[in-house]
Amino acid sequence: MSSLAYRADIDGLRAIAVTLVILFHADLGFTGGFVGVDLFFVLSGYLITGIVLRDLDAGSFRLSEFWTRRVRRLAPAALVMTLVTLAVGALVLFPEDFEELGKSAIAHPLMVANFFFWQKTGYFEGPADLKPLLHTWSLAVEEQFYLIYPLLLMLLARFPRGKLFSILTGLAAVSFAGSVWSVAHWPGAAFFLLPSRMWELLLGGLLWGLPAPTSWPARAMQWLGIVGASTLAVVAWGYTSATPFPGLAALPPCLATAAILYANAHPNVISRTALAWEPLVTIGRMSYSLYLWHWPICVFLRYRFGDDFTTGPRLLAVALSLVMAWLSWRYVETPFRQGAYWASQRRAWSSFAIATTVIVACGWFVRVYEGLPGRFPPGVRKLIATLEAPRYKKTVTLTEVTTNRLPQFGDPTGDVTCLLWGDSHAMALVPVLDEVCNELKIRGFHATYSGTLPLVDFDTTRLGIAPEEYDEAVLNQILKGDFDLVLLTGYWSRDSDHPDFRPSLRETVAALLETGVRVVILRDVPIQEGGTGSLIAAPLQRGTNLEDLGVTLAEHRERQRSADEALMEHAGEFVTLADPTPFLLDDAGRCRIVMNGECLYSDRHHLSIVGAYRLKSLLAELLDPLRLDQQPKPPAAPVTQSPEQADIRD
Repeated sequence: MSSLAYRADIDGLRAIAVTLVILFHADLGFTGGFVGVDLFFVLSGYLITGIVLRDLDAGSFRLSEFWTRRVRRLAPAALVMTLVTLAVGALVLFPEDFEELGKSAIAHPLMVANFFFWQKTGYFEGPADLKPLLHTWSLAVEEQFYLIYPLLLMLLARFPRGKLFSILTGLAAVSFAGSVWSVAHWPGAAFFLLPSRMWELLLGGLLWGLPAPTSWPARAMQWLGIVGASTLAVVAWGYTSATPFPGLAALPPCLATAAILYANAHPNVISRTALAWEPLVTIGRMSYSLYLWHWPICVFLRYRFGDDFTTGPRLLAVALSLVMAWLSWRYVETPFRQGAYWASQRRAWSSFAIATTVIVACGWFVRVYEGLPGRFPPGVRKLIATLEAPRYKKTVTLTEVTTNRLPQFGDPTGDVTCLLWGDSHAMALVPVLDEVCNELKIRGFHATYSGTLPLVDFDTTRLGIAPEEYDEAVLNQILKGDFDLVLLTGYWSRDSDHPDFRPSLRETVAALLETGVRVVILRDVPIQEGGTGSLIAAPLQRGTNLEDLGVTLAEHRERQRSADEALMEHAGEFVTLADPTPFLLDDAGRCRIVMNGECLYSDRHHLSIVGAYRLKSLLAELLDPLRLDQQPKPPAAPVTQSPEQADIRD
């Protein structure tokens, strides 16, 4: 391939890519629409490689000019979007969310947004839905690629083209292998960082090393384009947020995009004609601005509507995205890219430096002043303070477990010892347990790891949870330790339908009873509707009485039915099953989110500090040494009790 003449079908392909992304983010279909980003990567690699090699061949390539063109093309619209997002965030976001926005606004113009979000969250995790600049991670990947790739091509330009493309192929293979490995062992880095994404950009560039498509029969190119388009449709429809990505799963959409690009270089193929359809081309020309604006619009509307972010608001998000994209393309992108005034490298870079400084300063100000809580009236500030009060989030590592360095709480001189074992729901209880155990002269330890239920031999393949051997290591410490009581709790309902849940629960309880410890299982707290910020943000903005918020007891019982039935099987003489729900109910039988102007939850399924302290009397009763002394200790062999014998605190 050798021609860099304008091809309308490439703009059409851009339109397909951005449409998939928007529909995915707006929950309007195409559960695998996130692969649109990968289409953009392949397209970028194709175009940039062609431009750089053409100029290198002509002896006219200048690195400073290349980077200046990239700045004029990408920076103005992105910086304007960031400033507007900060302004809107100041109006609607709660302090914690606004502070996070300020931090991400610093990372974006400095081209490290992918590192920032890699350290902060998973792309498909719930809280990510409320991060207005999350989408800038992909811009950072491309910008980092633009920094190093031209240098690489300049270095390789001395070699014959065949050898140059052989080296690029080798680099792509290494990157792909690293991506496959990282998805299994380091999934966050695999998703967000350039090394595991570079192969996608290089794949587009490698097309320039292939024979011209016209050297193949037109019929073969017809089928290549059709197969590529069909593959994209299947992937965009069939993938979901549960698909391990990128790695092997990214190969079909990337190869399909490369196939379409290559086939469409032939003048007489159907896919080229279809993608050159004028409405598609028009959207494709605005695709960059569409990508920039759609995500913050979706976030702010989701923040505003909460659980009511249904079809109407979703369509509104798409409509507003189109309007803002056209304005951005017409009055920001085009003038800066084509205007003669900005052709000067000095003007382009000085303007970029000034805008970057302004945005970084704004982000720094928001960060230093902790999201500017003074924007809200005193009553709301009190409510938000209880919502955003830092939860205890100590993840106990596998090394800490195996080396017997479990974190302690309570009275370090206590004669009675207990172990709290569970996930982040267990972590939320540590502050109140610390107080209870100090009062009762109990020495407490905890083995807590986010996303990891206290169950041995249970599936641990979800994103970001403990190593497979973690729970087995905790059990080994219990076997070796001198614990009088083990308290188990976690996000039971999330995994209670997993086929291994009940067998693992039986195995865990039996193993604990064999050690002679008393076992307390705490059922889960009610799971609320809504997202992190929108838990009270949307109702607050709508003027809803916050004291009326919360799922009903019937809704809670139905949601927890599977988990509760499994837990009840083990309640009995030596296993106490306790229920926190009555301590979170109002007189009308509603599991409240807000009581007395304070928020009982920090998000939809984690108790806030205030909420955790509502369980203090329950925890004190469960751990009271006098009460424990009156109960028989488990015999050496496991004992199975029927549900009728259960000590269930409903």
